[in-house]
Amino acid sequence: MPYIYFLLLFLIYIFLFLAMDVYMQKSDMLIKRGFILFSLFYAFFCIIAMISHIQYTNNTLLLNLFYIFKSVFPFTVLCLLDFIINLQHKKHKIFTSLIRVFSVFTIIVSISNSISANSATLYIDSNLIVRGLIFNDFVFYMNSAYYILISLLISVLTIKLYFNSTIKRDKQSSLLLILSISAYLVYVFITDIVTPKISGVYNLNSNFILSIIPIACIYYAIKNLDLLGINTSDLLLQAFDKSPEAICLIYNGKIKYVNNMFFNILGEKGDKILPSKTAKNIFPKEVFKENKFFSKIFKLKKLDSPETVNVLCNKFQFEENSAYEPFDILTILDIGIVHESQKKIENINKNLEKLIKESTQKLENINNELNTEIKRRIDSESKMLQISSTDPLTGLYNRRFFSQISHNIIMDSNPIINRHVVIYLDLDNFKNINDTLGHTTGDEILKKISSRLKVSVPDTSIISRVGGDEFLIFVKNYRSNPEYLIDKLSNKILKNLREPILLENKIINTSISIGFSIYPHAGKDIETLIKNADIAMYKAKENGKNSFAVFEKESHSNIKKEFDLTNDMISAINNNEFKLFYQPKMEYIGEKAVIVGLEALIRWFHPQKGLIFPDVFIPIAERSGYISNIFLWVLNEVCNQQKKWNRKGQDFNISINFSAQRFGQDNIYSNMSKILESTGVDPKKISIEIDEKYLAKNIETSIEMLNYMKQLGINVTIDHFGINYSSLNYLRSLPVNGMKIDMSFINGIGNNTKDEAIIVALIELCKSTDIDIIAEGVETKEQYEFLIAHDLKKMQGYYFYKPMPTEDIEKIAELEFDDFIAD
Repeated sequence: MPYIYFLLLFLIYIFLFLAMDVYMQKSDMLIKRGFILFSLFYAFFCIIAMISHIQYTNNTLLLNLFYIFKSVFPFTVLCLLDFIINLQHKKHKIFTSLIRVFSVFTIIVSISNSISANSATLYIDSNLIVRGLIFNDFVFYMNSAYYILISLLISVLTIKLYFNSTIKRDKQSSLLLILSISAYLVYVFITDIVTPKISGVYNLNSNFILSIIPIACIYYAIKNLDLLGINTSDLLLQAFDKSPEAICLIYNGKIKYVNNMFFNILGEKGDKILPSKTAKNIFPKEVFKENKFFSKIFKLKKLDSPETVNVLCNKFQFEENSAYEPFDILTILDIGIVHESQKKIENINKNLEKLIKESTQKLENINNELNTEIKRRIDSESKMLQISSTDPLTGLYNRRFFSQISHNIIMDSNPIINRHVVIYLDLDNFKNINDTLGHTTGDEILKKISSRLKVSVPDTSIISRVGGDEFLIFVKNYRSNPEYLIDKLSNKILKNLREPILLENKIINTSISIGFSIYPHAGKDIETLIKNADIAMYKAKENGKNSFAVFEKESHSNIKKEFDLTNDMISAINNNEFKLFYQPKMEYIGEKAVIVGLEALIRWFHPQKGLIFPDVFIPIAERSGYISNIFLWVLNEVCNQQKKWNRKGQDFNISINFSAQRFGQDNIYSNMSKILESTGVDPKKISIEIDEKYLAKNIETSIEMLNYMKQLGINVTIDHFGINYSSLNYLRSLPVNGMKIDMSFINGIGNNTKDEAIIVALIELCKSTDIDIIAEGVETKEQYEFLIAHDLKKMQGYYFYKPMPTEDIEKIAELEFDDFIAD
């Protein structure tokens, strides 16, 4: 009966062990497997020990089984150590070393127990045999050392597990393990080692029964550690099943899991066949090499047919120090479609090659046509570039291209070292050449001048024609003294251009004025350098023909003053800084001189600079273009004042000075018309005085301007007649109403008979042409009497009145000149 009972228990254990081993191979937690192996292993040997203890005096076989139990029992404690190590949060290599060391130690203890047991069987008395086994001193100390060391190590690891736990549930489980395992190890040491040594009694039954308590505690801790009942393996496998890639898990050369996509690719339905196959039956040998990672293309045979499929296989190997035992993960991607596509591409390539060969000739023909067209376009663009960058008459660069190239040179220059020179040239009196010899001859002269300029400056210079008779030259100067260079250039240019030009058997002499500006003293950009060279050129003109001048800082200072005055002028109207003064015009009627008109004269009362006279700011206004704004302001003020005087019964003809330099610009005439309409003033009461120099400059333009004035109903008078371009043809051609003899002739009365003769001639001329004439600048009685004697009865000057404000005009409006003299 005992043999049958033992055999039955042994078979049950073998069945349970194999069943649990198969189950745990599918588990993701090594601690479960270690616990079950430890529990079954321990329970099995405890059962053997109980059976042996009950009947060892009567049965030699069972006695031998008891010896086996005592010899192999240390392995149960080794399983417990392995279980505790697997519970740790982090796996270290030292844990592997500890398992190996204690495995050797366990084997030594087991062998020592076995030898001691075998030596004890030499005694006849069974009681002596048991006593010899238990109280052998060597075995006692060996077992004591073993159990003490392994107990301390298990305790330390369990305490470490407690302190490393961050979750309250894990800490509770760790504390339960500490208490239960410590109590169990102490109990085993006392019952298995100490008590038999002292009393000679081995209480095996209580040992087996009480060992159930720590085992139950360990089981409870494992349940808590298992994510509150959630099976992580199931979660992971569900995630794998949802993956679009085929996944295969391999452990020790065996396939442990494949997902649905794996079956889709390899063609097997269900998992009845696959688990029975090893990985080597499916995958090539390269998969099982030591590589931790690789990615290769294989041709795999399908599981349910002889067909093959091309796949991209990626291998990932988890190392031993991870939270899991080492295993491989394979991901498989079907690339058969790629191979089919490659075949299609090969066929397409063949067809394309054929088409390419057929089209090559066509492409060559098209290419030849394109080359011809490209060449034609390049030639056309070159011509367009030449047209857009050069002067069509002389072939020199135009102003825009000159500025662009010069700007690029300046941007690449060092202002500390480089001293480039900009030259502004202007032909003197070239307009007279065009007027007398014709524009064709003038064009030929410009070509000759251009050719001479090219040989007068260095080859690297940039020459441009920027106007009718104006030229710009940029001379690169990286090292030379600029003063020496300017002296050399000016002498050579003046010498070459001074030589007479022979055209159609005519000898033509030309002269030129030259202005120089030096980079960076005269400007750090090309526009400033051009402007300052232009200023220097006009200074050269003032010095006489065939001369040159260099821009200086003093000139720059004057420009700065003019610039500041221009800026102040813009706000002067809004700030009410301008004021009109009026100078009466007198006419000798009967025996008395009476006021017949007024000339409006502007004054600028600058808030900082004080009174500024017109001869200072009017030229600046003309250059800046602000003269139109000033003129329209004067016209508006005069018209409004005229209305006020008309309401008081005072009626004056008022004249205004007009700068014809801005003729046709800024909509000046339309604005004049609007002012006359808005104020309601009779245009015949307004007279415009225009300087002779503007009228004579361009007869056609002047006639157009004067006709427009007549359309407005405004009378026009030529101012400063006789000092500039006086010509009888002007009087015959220009539609003017009156003329003012310049005061330079009036000053000659009593001093210069020629001036007196000119005055008399002008008086007679105006009488014959029905042009109203007035003398300005009359300052002495002698001048007054001379003019009266020659029947010139309209006069203006300090002899009568100085310019005066509005209120003073109103006071003297009713006085006759003789009354004024008497006062």
